[in-house]
Order: sequence, then structure tokens, then C-alpha cells
Amino acid sequence: IQDTAGNDADLVYPAGQPVITDVMINRTEPVVTVTRGQGIVGPPATTTENKTGDVIEFTADYPQAVTVTGVPSIAINVGGTPRQATYVGGTVTTAFRFQYAVQATDEDDDGITFQAAAINLNGGSITDAAGAVVATFQEPTSLLDVLALTNVDGGVPTVVSAVGPTPGSYIALDNLDITLNFDETVTLSSAASTPAVRLPLTIGGQVRDAVYESGSGSSTLVFRYTIASATDVFANGSFTVGALNLNGETMQDAPGNDAD
Repeated sequence: IQDTAGNDADLVYPAGQPVITDVMINRTEPVVTVTRGQGIVGPPATTTENKTGDVIEFTADYPQAVTVTGVPSIAINVGGTPRQATYVGGTVTTAFRFQYAVQATDEDDDGITFQAAAINLNGGSITDAAGAVVATFQEPTSLLDVLALTNVDGGVPTVVSAVGPTPGSYIALDNLDITLNFDETVTLSSAASTPAVRLPLTIGGQVRDAVYESGSGSSTLVFRYTIASATDVFANGSFTVGALNLNGETMQDAPGNDAD
């Protein structure tokens, strides 16, 4: 290598070998996938309804083995509330997992979302043989479609009111119907169980059980007590409704949260 006068070029760098910065070579961001949780599928058939305690899992796949220290996380949005899917396993591997367990206050009926398409290191590290790896990731349509079908219902069904029979006088063999109104649809595991699901009534100091009559699969359950005889019970205007006795059955909403 010479100049125009024929002088040979000096090929030694005067300040040592130059370092080129901000160039990433084969530093590929992970491919993130999501398992839609342990919840009940449908309806519609492609939607997963996750209850309290169900786990939604994310997996970050790198093309090369990585080592994880600390507890990284992925920030997600559950019904407008920021949550964190935290690292649970996969040290020194190409794939590692993040999990989020649904909380009792979580509600999201149109799918969870990412707050940001990135893994938060939280003071830890993710490295391979060449050093720190890329922590951001893409959100392809396929991933977003799965997230949109990952619903969350952590709230337990709750009784909002109890309605007694129509005001009036009741005698032997008349029915006393008590209606419990819930804040969402509930289903009994066996509406025809024996002994039946019962609702204790205290009438004039005497306890009698109103037996489940109808309503499983709706937000309104009806319980009935039939007055046995003219000397069965007496009341001068009011009686008390006790706590529901499921007798070993379950009462749940669609995702499987037990009624409160």
C-alpha cells in the first residue's frame, strides 16, 4: 500500500487497535411466547378464563444459552392494573420462564397486555458467553392474539342481597322462598345433591333449613322452606337468614372462583 510518491504505508495504528462501538452482531432478541393460564376454556372456545391462583406463563427463547441472575420480570397490564410476571426458572439455557399468578382483585375481560416489550432486569443480569444479551422483544400479531384471549377473573362471587317471600301471612304447607342475588353467575356442582344445599332460617327462635330450589347457572338462587304444620314455627313480622351451607358441594363462577 503506497501513496503517489511510492512511500509504503505504515500499517500500525498509532493509538492501538481501534474499537468499533454500537454494533450488534448475532445479538438476537428473544422470542416470547405465552401459555394462556390454567383457566377454563370458553366460551368462546378460544378464550381462557383464569381464576384466582391460576398461573399465566411467559417463555423467552434465545438462540444461544444464557445465564440469569437475580429475579428479572416482564411487566404486564391486567385490567388496567400493572403487574409483574417474574422469573421462575431456566438458568443457563436457551429458554427461561416468567409466571404471574392471578390475584383475587384481578379483573380483565378483554385480554392482558404488555406494559413494555422488554425484560426488566431488576438489578439482576441475563448474559451469554459474549456478555449482556438483548432484553427487548417483538410483539408479533400471533403473540398479541394469544394475549387478547387470556382473560382474568379473580373476583369471588358475592351475595349482594337476600329477598324474602312476599309480605303476608303464611300457614302450614305454605312455602317460604328466599332469593339470594349474586354479583355474577354462579353454578352449583350438583343442584340435586343429598343433603341439598341449605340456607338456615331462624324463625321465632327456631332454626329451619330452606333447601335449594332453583337458579344454578344464573346470578339468582332460590331456596325454599315449607312450613310443616300449624305448630311448626311462629313469627311476628320477621325472621333471620343465616350463612349458606353447601353440604360439601361447590358454588363457583365461570372461571371456578368459589363463592364468598
